[in-house]
Amino acid sequence: AVVAAIPSPDASHQEVERFLRGEYLGYAAYVGSFVLVGYVWLQHHRIFGLLRRVDGWTVIANFGLLFCVVLLPFIGRLSGDFRALSAPHVLLGLDVALVGCLLGFMLRRSRSHGAFDPVVPPGAITILLWRCAVLTSSFLVAGVLSMLQPGLMGLGWPLLLLGSLGRC
Repeated sequence: AVVAAIPSPDASHQEVERFLRGEYLGYAAYVGSFVLVGYVWLQHHRIFGLLRRVDGWTVIANFGLLFCVVLLPFIGRLSGDFRALSAPHVLLGLDVALVGCLLGFMLRRSRSHGAFDPVVPPGAITILLWRCAVLTSSFLVAGVLSMLQPGLMGLGWPLLLLGSLGRC
């Protein structure tokens, strides 16, 4: 991919438009990754809002989760900039899948160790586990399919939406 130079402040309207037309998919991928960060943050916020305590393994998993989340916008932008290559799409799929797995690990560990507040209904934890599974599988499938055809990474979004509607 050829990266165009940012137009100078005195560039013409046409030069700026031409630059933005060439960059819009990269920015769209970055925005999509940011939306994923928001989705993960909501799940994280819900999980930790229900906990009354955490153990060392949960803290370690949380650090791993935060590391993977920080990578999302950068890998997302790479997948937008290098649409014809499989590697950035596969990396994005793996990163999102790892995020879902880490969220699920924290949920399962907290449930098995009685770390949730006693007033939390078991159904709430089941719904959160379902969302983690959907997040993991949606983007893992899209990432694997991207090895065959790089443009298929976009399937992660409708799969996430459909899976999320399946068990609200």
